[in-house]
Amino acid sequence: MKRAPLGDVLGPVPLWAVVAVGVGGAVGRGPVGEGPRAAVARSLPALTTELTSPPGVGLLVAAIGAVTLLVLARRGRGRDQLGIGVGVLALVVVAATVSGGVALRDEAARAGVLPRLAATGGVLPVELTVVAEPRPIARGWHVLARVDEVAGTAVRERVALLMEEEPPALGERWRATASARPLPDGGYGDWLAQQHARVVLDVEGIERLGPGGPAARSTEWLRSRIRQAATRWLDERTGGLLVGFVTGDTRLLPAEDRAAMQATSLTHLTAVSGTNVAIVIGGVLGLAGVLRAPPVVRRAAVAAVVPWFAFLTRFEPSVLRAGSMALLLLLAGVRGHVRDARHALAVAVLLLVLLDPRLATSLGLLLSATATAGVLLVAPVVRDRLPARIPRRVATLVGVTVGAQVAVLPVLLATFGELALVSVPANLLAVPAAVVAATLSFVATALAVVHVELAGWGFALAGPGARVVLLVAEHLSGRGAAIDATRPLTVVAAMASLLWLLAATRGVARRVGAAVTVTALLLASVPAVTGSLRPTGLTITAIDVGQGDAFLVESPGARVLVDAGEDGTAARWLRQHGRRQLDLVVVTHPHLDHVGGVPEVLRRIRVGAVWALPLPTELPEAAEVWRVAAARGVPVRAPSRSTTVRLADVTIEVLHPPPGRPYRFARSELNESSLVLRFHHGGARLLTTGDVELEAQRDLLASDRQRLRAEVLTVPHHGAATTDPAFLAAVAPQVAIISAGEDNRHGHPHADTLAALDALGAQVRRTDAEGTLTVRVPRPERGHASASLVLATGAPAPAGLSPAGGSRILGPEAGGLGLPVAGTGVTRPGPPAASGAARARAPPAASL
Repeated sequence: MKRAPLGDVLGPVPLWAVVAVGVGGAVGRGPVGEGPRAAVARSLPALTTELTSPPGVGLLVAAIGAVTLLVLARRGRGRDQLGIGVGVLALVVVAATVSGGVALRDEAARAGVLPRLAATGGVLPVELTVVAEPRPIARGWHVLARVDEVAGTAVRERVALLMEEEPPALGERWRATASARPLPDGGYGDWLAQQHARVVLDVEGIERLGPGGPAARSTEWLRSRIRQAATRWLDERTGGLLVGFVTGDTRLLPAEDRAAMQATSLTHLTAVSGTNVAIVIGGVLGLAGVLRAPPVVRRAAVAAVVPWFAFLTRFEPSVLRAGSMALLLLLAGVRGHVRDARHALAVAVLLLVLLDPRLATSLGLLLSATATAGVLLVAPVVRDRLPARIPRRVATLVGVTVGAQVAVLPVLLATFGELALVSVPANLLAVPAAVVAATLSFVATALAVVHVELAGWGFALAGPGARVVLLVAEHLSGRGAAIDATRPLTVVAAMASLLWLLAATRGVARRVGAAVTVTALLLASVPAVTGSLRPTGLTITAIDVGQGDAFLVESPGARVLVDAGEDGTAARWLRQHGRRQLDLVVVTHPHLDHVGGVPEVLRRIRVGAVWALPLPTELPEAAEVWRVAAARGVPVRAPSRSTTVRLADVTIEVLHPPPGRPYRFARSELNESSLVLRFHHGGARLLTTGDVELEAQRDLLASDRQRLRAEVLTVPHHGAATTDPAFLAAVAPQVAIISAGEDNRHGHPHADTLAALDALGAQVRRTDAEGTLTVRVPRPERGHASASLVLATGAPAPAGLSPAGGSRILGPEAGGLGLPVAGTGVTRPGPPAASGAARARAPPAASL
């Protein structure tokens, strides 16, 4: 049956929903604890300062507007007679309701007992209840709790906790001694604010008071049995994915697989959304049909099961959206109205944001709603545009995949900055297998209620489908190009190709779309083509990764990356600019702004070897380097001071640190223990210094200051004040590169460091002022000839470092710092933990 025109079905509801999301997003992204005056003023700038002073002004406006609308609606005889003024008034009501709700929450967040404790400091006894499913994070577990009592005073304030041990279950009540601190800045703090957390608690002396209520205990019991059954006959990797299909709980799924699924846009499979709700409702209706239940019983069963399933999955925003749509469609059927999923989607989003304005900034809700809109609106058009010879089911699958990806593109570009094109084939391959596996998993979940062993066999039947999803994610992750917000031509090409796909078969728009797509792709490919070409000399590119380091050193025969910033920015830049292969990746030291992006580089770029020192750290990203390298078959080496390695046409000297742990009592042992390398090519010299500070710089000066001289210097520690002018003078650089974030909170680079460089006559290049920059390393000026290297011949090549042109040790035999090598094999232990007396001793030497 042909559906009614979209405008007739939806009316003004989509506009109301968009206004609600827009206002909620604008207000909800304000600083945590911001007063209602600023919150409302930013969302409704037309209101005067006097009107914004009461915290409930938004709700007052909404109430007056709503009453006015009801009066006008009763007097009007039809929608056309109400006029545009009523439509505008309706928009004002929606905007005022959302902004007023956020304003009141902000007022409460600022005036509560715990925010005052965070502001004044101190430690108080608290009693709290876990209100959300604990989530695994890199450093342990993230827990949301409601504080019910502070020092004997009854309160009701939500907080966040970070726990290293196994966390409490949902609903459990605990007593602890706690101090409070404000929510952190940035994305994590914004996410906590969306969850209505007011502060972060640091707790100790935790004592369990009692379990949760019956509903929490029953769902926790079922979730536990699902995990047991899924891993009864399957490994945790496969079983963990099946658990994610059913409940969204991915704690058993390895981080490597979660990252691969994110890179291929397959995380929606474990987000628990419309497909899962549809399977549950289908199962309920099927069982009701077998039992020959009357329609009223079937509707009642669906109305009861949908909220229960939302509770089982811990009220994920995507489940709230799908469940709300299902209940709205059920209500429409009961009342005899036309049921249309498009209308239900718009109304569901509007209601959810009106009830909880913070959901307007929830990435889960935005992705779920936009993907569903793409499936409902774009997918049918794409399916009908495909050639008739394509089977109908395949065409529908292609339409759904393309429609969903097109719809979420703006959200993904705004949030993550890119969308991998491989996500389309990945979804085409993985989704059919995932649907079959999820259906079998839900059947197994029903069996788990009665018998875990029997349910285990059900999950075993779903295992092959889960393995297909994991294989697709593993093999397609990091491959192919991407639509990137920093490269507008890729966005233009995507939009033009969509125009070509959706336009009439023989229309002008289709030809224009094709022409623009081809032109934009050709222009967008220029950086990748030119970037893949080798330079004619030694160059260094400081990749702008914000507050961090990522230096790409290139010659005609070699390519080395020194550090990679704190996230995937460096990996994306390398792929966008044609650097798909690196001979060596160097981790100067395990601080987040240097090592955080290395795992993503290893996933997305072909790497020959990694140099990293096993320094004491608890940073999860540092341990992840070892895990990802092992999974990718990339050897990890720990070079020692005085090692000299020939990498094709580049010679690399390791100048620092010395063996052992001479800086264990320094202000920052990790900074002072940074790898300091000098690169040579055709007489040109480059010195990279990591974050070495005063102690290490003075040791380098005392050991052999002549070996410090270089034409180009990466200034230590982002140009901080911890740089000795004598060290800069010994290097005597022609060009000094400083990698720092724009307007960073550390004040890098420091004025004294800049003055010292200026006094030396060095040209200073800065990423915070220029963005990504490239410097060709000049040859030495007269009077500063390159120090000759005493070269030993016939030494074996270091295992794992064998680019075209060969590699061999030219100086003394390398001494490692805890990564022993036997023959060509290599052990890859993770970095040692940050506690224990054994770490005070120098680890035994080993060959590189």
